[in-house]
Amino acid sequence: MFDYAVDWCRSRAAWLSAQYGDSYAFAFVTMGDADCDDGVSVSDVTDTQKISAEVISPDKRTLFACDVNGDGAVDITDATCIQKYIAELDGAGVTGKRFWVW
Repeated sequence: MFDYAVDWCRSRAAWLSAQYGDSYAFAFVTMGDADCDDGVSVSDVTDTQKISAEVISPDKRTLFACDVNGDGAVDITDATCIQKYIAELDGAGVTGKRFWVW
């Protein structure tokens, strides 16, 4: 069933890309992966803290990936959730889960 859903999403993405051109993008996002390297590590915690402190200005995809507790903001709570995920503790929110985003 999952493969069917993935295939449908990919075909839909191809159609939307053909219809709307470069203004349409479709990709997997690993929650907590602030540096977009397809893994969750201590460097993602650091980047999440920098985003929270407004030291760096992330794109929309990175903002989505860093909001692991789903409260609509990237803050120290998200960095803590990512740390919990790395330490394999409970309370990590959706850290490590993958989502399709546009």
